[in-house]
Amino acid sequence: MSYTKKFVASLAAAGLLTGLMVPSAFAMTNNSVDIVKSIADDATKQELGKLTLKEDSDTPSDMQPGTSFMYTLPSGVKLDDSATAIGGDVYKYVFWNGNQLSSSGNHGLTVAKSGDYTLTIKLPPAGSEYATSSGVAASDSVAIKPYVKIDGFDGGDIEANVTALDSGLSGGKYVIGRVATGQKTTASCVKVETIGDNSGSQGGIIRIEENYAGSIGAVTATSGTPLFTVKLPSNFKWVDATSTGTASGDSYVSGLGGFSGVSFTTSLDTDSRTLNVYGTLPATTTDRGIIEVNPIISPDSDAAFGDVTASIEGKVADNVDDADIVVANYADFGTTVKLVGDVENVVAGQYDTKTAKINIKENIAGSLTGNRKVRVDFPTWVKVTGIKTYTAKTTGWEAESAVKAKIDGKDSYVEINYTGAPSQTKAELEVQFYLSVKGNTDGEIKAKVSGRAGAEGELVVSKATLPVSATNDAKELRVGVKEQPLNDIIIAETDKGNIMDDKLGGSGYRELKVKLTDGVTWSAVPTVEVVEGDVDLDKDGIAKTDDDTTLTIPIKSSGTKASKIKISNVKVDLDRSVPEGTIEAKIGGNAIVENDKTATSIYYQGSEYTSYSSLPSSTSGSSTTVDSGEFDQSWAVKLAVGKVITPADQNQKRTATFKIGESKMTIGGVETVIDAAPYIKSDRTYVPLRFVAKAVGVDDNNISYNADDQSVILIKGDRVVKLQVGSSVLTINGVPMTMDVAPEVADPGRIMLPVKWVAQALGITANWDAATQTVTVN
Repeated sequence: MSYTKKFVASLAAAGLLTGLMVPSAFAMTNNSVDIVKSIADDATKQELGKLTLKEDSDTPSDMQPGTSFMYTLPSGVKLDDSATAIGGDVYKYVFWNGNQLSSSGNHGLTVAKSGDYTLTIKLPPAGSEYATSSGVAASDSVAIKPYVKIDGFDGGDIEANVTALDSGLSGGKYVIGRVATGQKTTASCVKVETIGDNSGSQGGIIRIEENYAGSIGAVTATSGTPLFTVKLPSNFKWVDATSTGTASGDSYVSGLGGFSGVSFTTSLDTDSRTLNVYGTLPATTTDRGIIEVNPIISPDSDAAFGDVTASIEGKVADNVDDADIVVANYADFGTTVKLVGDVENVVAGQYDTKTAKINIKENIAGSLTGNRKVRVDFPTWVKVTGIKTYTAKTTGWEAESAVKAKIDGKDSYVEINYTGAPSQTKAELEVQFYLSVKGNTDGEIKAKVSGRAGAEGELVVSKATLPVSATNDAKELRVGVKEQPLNDIIIAETDKGNIMDDKLGGSGYRELKVKLTDGVTWSAVPTVEVVEGDVDLDKDGIAKTDDDTTLTIPIKSSGTKASKIKISNVKVDLDRSVPEGTIEAKIGGNAIVENDKTATSIYYQGSEYTSYSSLPSSTSGSSTTVDSGEFDQSWAVKLAVGKVITPADQNQKRTATFKIGESKMTIGGVETVIDAAPYIKSDRTYVPLRFVAKAVGVDDNNISYNADDQSVILIKGDRVVKLQVGSSVLTINGVPMTMDVAPEVADPGRIMLPVKWVAQALGITANWDAATQTVTVN
């Protein structure tokens, strides 16, 4: 310990600084192992990694003077005192501040061995002069480097366990070595190379590595029996390195690590498929040996395309383990097309979508033909609007600016010229495109690479999703009937931000639109609300447009999470031109489909323009034609909201009129006497029950009256309407609706019903003419 620490320790012993002593629970040393060595499962006198426990320079007083800690090896890994470096002196396992101890020079430490596995080490006592060789240190260290013999250890990591006790050291388990079991060598290929028909192609370097130092052992392989062989598959052969000039002499094989400096020789069998390797190997004890084989091979005309697998077979005492290693891929002339990164998710209807990066690379150098085109095709529902990244990794590719100049945003393909001449370097290009995707289309976007230059390949580069989904339970409807209710319509974003705000600039808000089938109109503006998420609507701007066929919903701002919009209290009018079948609602508008031809901004070569006048001079645009990046597609999703099942009841085609104060009515031009005159009360016209029913097309068989509760039931088509004298609540098919008046009884004991509410409940129109005091029911 340093002098400062010795002084503090002395004061502590005197009890003067008891309150300042750091408890051992908070002690800290920086512990590290210099090397983790692999050894045999029968190794003796084998050195393992040195574990050093050192005080941090910021806290140089962690080690407590005169205290002990324990160092224990696992069962089956025994301390081997017979090692020459130890010679029975267990002190030599330990180092103090970098100095190896001995019984005669222990630097104030005490080392005791307990059995075959444990060392107990006591630190120098308080007041000791041993800090470093010079007597002064900012921080101290103690290290243990064991020599071991393996006796019954199962294999795997060897962990030394440090038990700190009260020493102030950091305890724990530390891997100081590894016992290799099973194979003596491991074979691998540094890199699998692609080869072609050329003679003398370079395959991937084969690496044969000892699993522990000395695992192959001291062997001598002469010309009679090789150390090992490397055999190529049928129709491949080793090239005579001397005659090709690719390599010289025996440079097929070299030694590294423990085999550095070993001279290897080789020979070929008569069929040139088998390489024999010879050499004299040392009994390596300090460093694992590595043998590298540099395969120079050639396919013949019958060789199969694909992986080229070399078979390694040990010959001398089987000290090199057998293995099959893929060293090359034999490829035909052509290109490989692959993705760089993940498939991009894009949103239909938007300009600023992009592909993943597409990598186009020759399989064999010279596969591409110079001064020819490489073409990249996308589906017809995609248009290429620009290039995001363009990296020519080899020379010979057309410049990025030249490719961009050919993109006008109206095509689903791009052509790139390759002008390079054949060379030893494989031509390679990496490119990423901007796309515009048709608003109502989803699915995989595939890029097909082809062209007269010889490139070919196909891969999925993006996946398009619809911006929203929509749901509704379709109701049965009748033609010629007004104010027919629909079930709620739910519009849900498939991801946050798909319902866009006015991010392109310009006046007003983007709009979400719900357009109904021709002949169907919105009776009134329904209730529109956000029921999930935080997209912001301009509720004051929600309106019926396009002759009441479209509901327009302005969007103030996009949401930060996926949102749902509910449209409720929906009523629609059907004219008599609507055929039987499905009634649809189409969900669109520039809030979700910005690349419609009617858009006020367009996209050109990866840049947004808010007006046609701001486009580059080489372009022009029109809001009535399909321009750069645009489609003739205004909606993204459509859904069935109703089904017309029958034509309107013929009785509904006639007109009935009542006049206030007159005891008669006219139906289809025929006048009929009624037994109670219509009257006005609370701004509502009251008419006798039976005559109201007749006027709206309900015959006598579909009218019932319950005297007990004074309730009336009217049945017309699929509607059952119930009213009750004195109650302002009527029900339609069991669904309650509140009126602003109630049925009542009038002289001479007739039930009088408010004609407006009865007509509305049955899907009929009732109009009031104040000048003539007449009600007309259609």
